[in-house]
Amino acid sequence: MLVRAWTRTYGLRTTISNCSNNYGPYQHVEKFIPRQITNIVDGVRPKLYGRGENVRDWIHTEDHSSAVWDILTKGRMGETYLIGADGEKNNITVLRMILEAMGRDPEDFDWVADRPGHDRRYAIDSTKLQRELGWRPAHTDFAEGLKADHRLVRGQRVLVAAGQGGHRGQVQGSGSVRPNPGVPHRGRPRGRAWG
Repeated sequence: MLVRAWTRTYGLRTTISNCSNNYGPYQHVEKFIPRQITNIVDGVRPKLYGRGENVRDWIHTEDHSSAVWDILTKGRMGETYLIGADGEKNNITVLRMILEAMGRDPEDFDWVADRPGHDRRYAIDSTKLQRELGWRPAHTDFAEGLKADHRLVRGQRVLVAAGQGGHRGQVQGSGSVRPNPGVPHRGRPRGRAWG
C-alpha cells in the first residue's frame, strides 16, 4: 500500500508483482523443496506438516525472473501483476516426488503437527500478466523442473557416492553439498535473479 501511495502522491514510477512459491536454482535452504532435499542428503528424515494437504502454486525461478523482467520493461506504471504458472500441488505430492527422484521410498518421511495458522492454499491468477504483457511460463512440467533442480542433482550424487540411493550411472559427487558460490550467506545471488 505504501508503494501505491507514493505512486499516486509523488508520481513515483513503480510496478508491483506478487508471486507464488518458487522452485529451482538459488532457493534459500530454508524453503520447502531445498529443505526436504537437504534433509535427505544429510540423512535426516524429511518432515511434513499436518496432513500434507496444503496447496501451493509452484513456479520455476527462471519463469519468475522472466516475468519480473517483463513487468519491469513492459508493464504499466502503477500496476500490480500476479506471477503464477498454474502449477498447483499439495505438499505431500511434492515431497513424495522428491523422495522418488532421489531413489527413496515415497513414504520415508515423518509427520509433524501442523503450524498454527498455516495457510491451506496459495493460488495466483496470472491472466493479466499473460494477456497484457504476453508472458508465459517456460517450465510447465513441474516433475521435469524438479529433477533438474541443482540441489536435487547434487543430492543424488552425494547419495550415490555414499551408497545410499540415487540413480545408477550418475557421476559420483564429492560427498558433500556445497552452497552455490554465487550466493552469499543471506541467499541473494550476485548478478543473478532469484525467486
